[in-house]
Amino acid sequence: MKKPIDESLAFRRWVALAILCSLPIPLTFALFGQNPRGETAWFCTLMILVAIRIRWDYRHYPWLWITVVIAIALHIPLIVFFPWSKTDYPGLSLMPVGLLDCGIIYGLFTLVGKIMLRDKTPVE
Repeated sequence: MKKPIDESLAFRRWVALAILCSLPIPLTFALFGQNPRGETAWFCTLMILVAIRIRWDYRHYPWLWITVVIAIALHIPLIVFFPWSKTDYPGLSLMPVGLLDCGIIYGLFTLVGKIMLRDKTPVE
């Protein structure tokens, strides 16, 4: 008989897997000499992945994945056009901004979920 996995252990495993799977992002930017921009892109990717994991119960709905694409599209100009440098924004100083970003994405997923899943029966 299989022993059930503790929920916190499952989440920690998921986070480790997300970090490993998204590691090519900063490595690709590093190949082109864009280390700070690569770290920012990686951090944004991880925040989006965490928000998806929190709202994983919506994974079967196509509107979640459309919303993910929109969230990614909104992050691309931030990563590409903002001048990132290691001296201006060291790693941990961006943590509050990243948490805010994750919260905004989570709120976006929740808002879209409420709109898409609301009861469509007319009120009499």
